[in-house]
Amino acid sequence: MKKISALAIVLAGLLFLGNDILIKNHKSESLIYGDVISYYQILPAVFAEHDIKYSFLNKNVIPEKKYWTIVLPNGNRISKVTIGMAYMYLPFFIPAHFIQQLLGLPAYGYSMYYQIAMLLSSIFYTILALIMIRSMLLNYTWWACCR
Repeated sequence: MKKISALAIVLAGLLFLGNDILIKNHKSESLIYGDVISYYQILPAVFAEHDIKYSFLNKNVIPEKKYWTIVLPNGNRISKVTIGMAYMYLPFFIPAHFIQQLLGLPAYGYSMYYQIAMLLSSIFYTILALIMIRSMLLNYTWWACCR
């Protein structure tokens, strides 16, 4: 049973990866869209723009850069969400950011390497969750049968 569940996790990971690649090849839109923009935007703001206050948005911004902020009455901007998900994306964002810089490409946070990093982060955390669920179920099954 342990081997079958481990194989199921590997197959699920491959299916997730294949599905994401297939969807990405058929759609021209970015992987960073919808609510993910709000969760992700803190990383490019801090590492690419070096501006946690989003004051760079008052200037002309490249249309590829996506930021959803709230403008306060005093003119300052804040993110709509907390930074919890940004912490989860960070281990994948940093290598993508350095790759962009090493290749001499503009490192503004929304290009192909960043999108690949987001894809890998979603697959990684999904597989990690499946492994944790498997571990809990194997422990529960053992405990239930040996009572």
